[in-house]
Amino acid sequence: MTEDGDREVVLLHGLGGSPHIWDKVEDGLDRVSVPACAVALIGGVSISAEASHVAHVLRDAAIKPAIIVGHSMGGLVATALAEQAPELVERLILISTSPTLASRSGARSLSERIIRLPVIGPLVWRLAPESQIRAGLQSIVGPGGTVPDFVFDDLQRAGPRGTTGSSKAIDAYLGEEPLASRLRALGIGTDVVFGLEDRRVDPRSLEVYRGMSNVTITTIGHAGHLPPWETPDAVVDVITERW
Repeated sequence: MTEDGDREVVLLHGLGGSPHIWDKVEDGLDRVSVPACAVALIGGVSISAEASHVAHVLRDAAIKPAIIVGHSMGGLVATALAEQAPELVERLILISTSPTLASRSGARSLSERIIRLPVIGPLVWRLAPESQIRAGLQSIVGPGGTVPDFVFDDLQRAGPRGTTGSSKAIDAYLGEEPLASRLRALGIGTDVVFGLEDRRVDPRSLEVYRGMSNVTITTIGHAGHLPPWETPDAVVDVITERW
């Protein structure tokens, strides 16, 4: 982070993830001299608690306001940060973020419903072979894409408690009020970015933003749920357009 409180881009990862998802984006931003930092989320706590954690980090670093970029769950945390501490947020960029409960197509899969079950879920997690877990992760990239090793490692570190806790936190946040309604109330300039081959969040859910004057929609044709890794240059372009 910058030491003098200058304008900066803040990057927030998604459920069961880590700042590694931003490695390629940070490299791209560095090449064009845009300062950026990736904040590690807590995992397994409410979206509100995650946002409070990010606010604490930014205040400690004397950074404000910032362009807040959130991937997947990180987009909800970014939105909650704007709700809690609008003075810390200049603009939001939400990448592959579920706007509604219904749009969370990946969370409705049989394997993820099983993992959520008490007692049974942690047992299934512990006994599942690595090959099966890696096969299940293929849904986070576009067809034919390769899942980076750090995604598997991050998921293992998060464990069943962290991942299911974060998944329930997403449901609770969206259940209270859908994302489009929250963004409309905030009135802050927002970019919504989606990979058209996303198999975790239904790209058709972008329709909820149509007609919103403060929301700009960008779609990426050859990306799944991980545009920061699959198509980092496209993500860098969106960020630098707002710099």
